[in-house]
Amino acid sequence: LHYPLRRQRQMCIRDRYKWIMSFSKDMFTKYYLIKNKNLKFTLDELKNRKIYYKDEMSKVWLDSFIFKNKKKSIEKEFIRIEKVNKLIFNIFFNENELSIISKSSYDSMLELNPQINKRIEIVGESEAIFFSGIGFIRKNLSDEFESMLNLMREKLVKKEEGVEVLSFVDIQKVRVLKENDLDKLDKFYEEYFRLKKLYK
Repeated sequence: LHYPLRRQRQMCIRDRYKWIMSFSKDMFTKYYLIKNKNLKFTLDELKNRKIYYKDEMSKVWLDSFIFKNKKKSIEKEFIRIEKVNKLIFNIFFNENELSIISKSSYDSMLELNPQINKRIEIVGESEAIFFSGIGFIRKNLSDEFESMLNLMREKLVKKEEGVEVLSFVDIQKVRVLKENDLDKLDKFYEEYFRLKKLYK
């Protein structure tokens, strides 16, 4: 489930546990805006340019990044890509387009192909505050839920039978959130909506 474009925690009830899933070893996601090093680039030149992405949250981050840096909205052509490697290779071989990619995916691709570092440049990055999915459960189920999470964590690490669905979508971690874990994300969305109202 994607974090909606509203303050999710305003809908949370105090007698609920919140938990999140991660597609990487890091619990929270950081995004990079990347380009081919041969592309002469400023944020103003994003107008009507193709930008590849995979996660819906990354589009929100880029809009916020533009609002803060250019004090205006810029029209863009977003193209959703299912395969993460295409976020890299579309830029590697094309000098006129950009991609938004998670830091974990970028680092993994760079480890497999160090040549990426010679052809691709990071021109913007977010804080590591985003996540892949969120769930809620009543606190009076805490003992059972914690046991389930512990078992799930163990099975995810070992790739054991019984977590085939999670393995299929490449989930690496499940974590119960603490009270203030989403504070930075709350502040991000508060600022995003303020700027969106101002510049859209």
